[in-house]
Amino acid sequence: MFQMQTTCLPTDKRVVAKMNDLARAGVRRVAEMRRHVEIFVREELFSGQTVPEVSDSRFWPSGRTILNAIYNARKQLRFACYFFASMQSMTILNKAISMVSAP
Repeated sequence: MFQMQTTCLPTDKRVVAKMNDLARAGVRRVAEMRRHVEIFVREELFSGQTVPEVSDSRFWPSGRTILNAIYNARKQLRFACYFFASMQSMTILNKAISMVSAP
């Protein structure tokens, strides 16, 4: 019987979310992320069930996929910090303007 090849399927959304959370928490190395993902898959997603094969890329992302997740999470943090800083400076500027224009 035909068996679908699991190497070309996208990574499971729960695994991607976990990698994003870990990257935001400071995980920067692929080996460390892989270890955390393995624990997550074995103990949280498939607790008491048969764990998918290691060749299943939906639950066992490649090193490149992990690097991309780390990069994207760091990029989001960088832009969030920039946005927060610009909002703070706008708030300070608005307060200064209101103080100057007040009679």
